[in-house]
Amino acid sequence: MADIRSGWELLAEYPANSAANQPTKEYGYRNGQLLISAEAGNASAPAAFADDFNDNSLNANSWSVYYPGTSPTVSEQSQQLQITLSPNTAAADANGVKTMAYFARGSSEKVLKVARKWLGDKNVKIFDDVK
Repeated sequence: MADIRSGWELLAEYPANSAANQPTKEYGYRNGQLLISAEAGNASAPAAFADDFNDNSLNANSWSVYYPGTSPTVSEQSQQLQITLSPNTAAADANGVKTMAYFARGSSEKVLKVARKWLGDKNVKIFDDVK
C-alpha cells in the first residue's frame, strides 16, 4: 500500500512472483472509502477530444481563434496545427494564442514552477479534487 497524499491510498493485488508493474487488481481509497477498483486487462476509453490533423482543413467545431487586434494565421498543414503570429509580437496572449495548464492541488512544485515560468502565473490554474 502506498500513501500518495493525505487521505488517499492505493492497494494492489499481485500473483506470486509477478513483476511490480503487473498487478491483477487495484483499489483506490480516500479517507477509508473505496472509490475505484480496476482489474488487469485490455481496456480503453474514447478520447474526450482528438484531432489527427490529417485533412489539411481546420475543423471549426473543434478550433476557434480569439484575437483582440491583428489576427494570427491559424491553419492545419502537414498534420500539424500551424499558428503564425503577426510580426513584432510582444506577447502571444495579445494576438489570440492562449495556453492554460490545469493541475490538481498537491501537484509537484517543480512541475508548477516550470509551467509558471513558461506560461505565466495567470495561465496556471490549481483545482481541488472533484467529488
